[in-house]
This record gives sequence, structure tokens and C-alpha cells, in this order.
Amino acid sequence: MMKRLLLVILLLCSLWSVACAVPNPEDVARETLQAAHPDYTMLDFDQWGDAAAAVLGKGEERILCVAEGHSGTWEIVVDNPRALPAGAEVSLLMDSDISLYWSILDENPNVTWHYACFRGAWEWGDVDCIRMELSATQLVETSLYWENDTLKRVTEYRDVNENFLRREESAAIPAKWMRSYRSLQTYDASVLPVQEDSWYYNGWLNKAALHLCAAEIAPEYTFVDGAAKEDGIELLMRDKDGTLRLVTCACYEGAPITNISSPLPENTHYGFENFWDAIAVNMHSAAGVSPYAGGVWAVRYTWPMTSEGDILFYGRNWISSEGGHFTRLYVGDHPWTDISSTDWDTLPASLEEALTHLDPSRWAVVNNPDPADRLHLRYRDDRTSRSFGKYYNGTPAEVLRTAGDWAFVRVGGLSGWMMKKYLAFGKDAWEVEAVFPSLSFVEDKEYFLVWREDRMLDGKFPADGDWSVERGENFVIMGIVEDDWYHVWFPDLGEYGYMRQSDFWPGNG
Repeated sequence: MMKRLLLVILLLCSLWSVACAVPNPEDVARETLQAAHPDYTMLDFDQWGDAAAAVLGKGEERILCVAEGHSGTWEIVVDNPRALPAGAEVSLLMDSDISLYWSILDENPNVTWHYACFRGAWEWGDVDCIRMELSATQLVETSLYWENDTLKRVTEYRDVNENFLRREESAAIPAKWMRSYRSLQTYDASVLPVQEDSWYYNGWLNKAALHLCAAEIAPEYTFVDGAAKEDGIELLMRDKDGTLRLVTCACYEGAPITNISSPLPENTHYGFENFWDAIAVNMHSAAGVSPYAGGVWAVRYTWPMTSEGDILFYGRNWISSEGGHFTRLYVGDHPWTDISSTDWDTLPASLEEALTHLDPSRWAVVNNPDPADRLHLRYRDDRTSRSFGKYYNGTPAEVLRTAGDWAFVRVGGLSGWMMKKYLAFGKDAWEVEAVFPSLSFVEDKEYFLVWREDRMLDGKFPADGDWSVERGENFVIMGIVEDDWYHVWFPDLGEYGYMRQSDFWPGNG
């Protein structure tokens, strides 16, 4: 009996010895990761099943490593010294053996950077990064969205309870170069994290990313400066001959449209004081550019830099000194509607100077003696003819021809007849004060549908609008069409369309 008990004890001890000899998988994973860089300190570590990750640091240097275990043997599968910012305090989390998360605190205590990466069938895949900023009233989540070799910034706003408020997207820009930076093994934190727009900065991409964009968009040019903005990317560059030019680009329906400016004066810089996205031309004028709806970039505002003058705003066929109010528009053709043909030395310092370049000969505006009246745009030059709509004072009309008491005009995308006695032509149009009604969007929607003129057939539109606008977009109500529609104009975009009267608060002026 004693002999049998002794044998049992010896057997148990043997089994215990064997169990103790089997190494702990976590310890093996740690040792494997540490051995990859023995002179670095392991700052953080996490493991799940057959995958483990570590942050290794030495001074300001940071290395992100991932190891995988197969049949008890661990090997390094990701060893990336560029994935983490220098000096970053990183918190790792492995939620499964195919999902890795990490967070980095910003210098701003309200900002945290959150990263995620998932393992595919063959390797660890693309890294996603979200910048989260929490204030007393809302949470703002900003990320880069890459699809079909194009890149854009996406921002979502939520309240403090994380209920969705609205979403904003920048225009997409070409970004084939992202193929070399997206995977966990090649991710570069000095290139990719989305930036916060601020003065003296580069919009939502940093300098390194702008260099890569410039090399893709204009490979024969040399990058000088620039910014990624909401409506596209602007790059101050030198061409093959060393001439300074502004190169702009944005994608429309997935296809990039690039604009190259006429030669800029040699003493031109990108950014001026708080106008970080303007070009400072000859230290004379700061000029901001942006695209019209068709993709052509133009001068959209100027600011005199060296003397007193006027901040001026430019549309396709108008100039104003009143920003987004549009109560006094000077209508006419001017030479700053396409950066490819702009003479940058002619940028005006004052409204008076700008008007010397404005040609109103093809234009008129509605000018009813009683500002409360509205002028019909008719199908024929006959007061009994069908009306396309009734228009407020200040509505621009492109004069195509005249016949007797009538003018054949184009208002927005519509052509028809207006009585000449209710129009002000040429420079007389500059004296007419616009009386576009000031209405507010209804409060239960953030976006509103717009229908284009050429889509209306017999007063009817398709069920869905051609595009949508966000609350706060600059627009004017030019006229009324039947009982349900407003004919609207977006001066900043150079676009026209129709919106439902029900999208606005009651009352039409």
C-alpha cells in the first residue's frame, strides 16, 4: 500500500515538473518582442491568444512591434519604427488576436488620437486613425477616408451623449501614394494623421503629405508650400523653368481636375498673417482662390497688404465688398475668373480700382420701381405669355439680345424675355440695391435638396434633388416659381437651382 502511494506521489511530481517546464505564452511573447530591440525599454504590452503587441522606446524613439505565435513558436511580423509619433505616450489594447488598438494623448488635453488595425488573411492590414476632441458641448471625430486612390477628410459632430449631429466631408484629392503608407508595417505617423485646421498651418494634411500629393499631381514641378482645404488642395510650386505657379486639384465623381495658374510674381508666398491659405502676391495683395462647381479655380477674395483698401469678394460675374450679404453686387465680366489666365499684377486694392476692370456691357439687373414688386421672366416677348417665374430687384440677368421693349436674357440657367423698362443696364445696374428676401431654413433638417433648372419638366421635378446644401450655405432667393418653389442662386459656387418653399420659414417678402 505504501509503495503504491509512493508511486502516485512520484507520478504527480513528474507531471508537475512537466507542467512547470512549459513556458507561459505571455512570457514568451514578451521575450520575443523585447529581443527584437534589446536596448529599448518595453513601454506597453498586450496579448490576446496567438498575437501580442508592444511599444518599445529609447529616448524619444518609439517602435511598434507585433508578434504571432504558431505551434508554440513566436515570431515578429510587424516591426515599425515610424508608426508612432516621437515621445508619444501610447496605450495598447488587443481586443482579439486579429484586432489591435492604440491611443495617444495630444498636447491638447481635450484631444485623443485613436488607432485601429485588423489582421487580414495574410497580414496586418490598413491603419485607421480618428482624432477625437471633446468640449463642453460636443464631440468632434475627424478622420481620413481613402478609397479608389483618393483621399478626403471626414468630420462627424456629436453631442456630449454621442448622439449624431452632422457630418462634413472635404473634397477628395488624388492619393495613390497612400498605397505605400497604409498597412501596419508601413504606416508613418509623420505623414498620415489628419490635422486640425489652424492659422499658419497646412489645412488637414501636414507638410510631408503635401510633398507626396505634389509629386503625384504635378511630378515635374517642385513643391514650395500649400494646404489641403475643404474644397481641394492648393500647391505653390515651381515649374520646370523655375517659375512660380499655383497648382490646385480636386476630384469630381472620382476623376481629378487639376488647374495650373498663370505665372506668379517671384515675390509670392503662401499664407499671410491669419490668411493662412491665401497667396501673398508681390507683398501687394493677399488672394484666396477656390473652385466653382465645374472645377475651375478662380480668385475669390483679395485683401490689400500694404495700404488701406477694401476686402473684395469675387463671383463668376460679380464683385462685392460685403462678403456673404449680397445686397450690393456689382455685376459684370472681370479678368479673375480662372487662375490659368489671371494677371496677378492687376489684383485690385480697392473697390474703385476693381470696378475699372469690371465690364457690365452684357449684363442687367432687375429694377422694379417698387422694390416690393417682382419682374416676370416670360416665354415670349408678350405680357400674356407664360411666366417662368417672378424675380426680385438685384437679380442678375445676362443680356443675350434686345427687341423693342423687351430683352432676351438668361437668369441662372433659364432663358426668356423681360421688359426693358424694369431692368437696369450696364453701370446703372451697380446703383440698384438687391432686395432678396431674408429667410431661414426650417429647423428640423441639416441638409436641403436642390433641383437644377434643366430638370424641371412642366413644373415638376424628380423625387430626389440633384445635390444637397448644408444649413448656412450662402445663397440668395432670386425669384418665385408658381406656389411651391424658389429659384435660388449660390453666388460662391456659381450655381443655380430650385428649392421647395416649404424648406423655409413662412413669409417671402
